[in-house]
Amino acid sequence: MMMVMVALLLCTVASAEVYPMAYTVVEVNQQEDVMVLETFNGEQWVWEGVEDWMVGDVAAGLVDDCGTRYIYDDEILELRYCGYLT
Repeated sequence: MMMVMVALLLCTVASAEVYPMAYTVVEVNQQEDVMVLETFNGEQWVWEGVEDWMVGDVAAGLVDDCGTRYIYDDEILELRYCGYLT
């Protein structure tokens, strides 16, 4: 019984559609109200809504995988400030 529960839990986690990601703000464009975020492995993402974000800020995001295995169609759902790099 315990083995079945563990297997079900692993299957549920493996098929999750939302995952966490950490970013650093590498560019802020106030005029177009967008910023460029970079993951620690070098992938870049664009986020609309600059607010008071600054280059060097660290953010945590929740990302929707859009039902595919590839990140190029993934969408950041939420973004939260976590600090900054000096």
